[in-house]
Amino acid sequence: MRFVEPHAVSIHHVHVPLGLQKKIALISDLHLGVFKDERFLQRIVHKINQISGIDFVVVAGDLTYEPHPHKIHDLFRPFQHIVQEVYAVLGNHDVGFP
Repeated sequence: MRFVEPHAVSIHHVHVPLGLQKKIALISDLHLGVFKDERFLQRIVHKINQISGIDFVVVAGDLTYEPHPHKIHDLFRPFQHIVQEVYAVLGNHDVGFP
């Protein structure tokens, strides 16, 4: 559970009738750092880019978990390959950056 489940990627399609005719991809709790690196994010980006019709991507916090300060750019580099615009908010694990 500690080393397999956190690396699992699942996709759920949910329709929320808000009157907004947009298709949104929501990513949460990536926890990149100690246990997950940029290869994990590359898998996520690849899956997102395979879903057709997405208007934008939202990242809902906890992007990191004790990342090495000098590797932050490498961890997030795969985000540049997402075709859509990306919006993010920080979570409680996203603290302590210089």
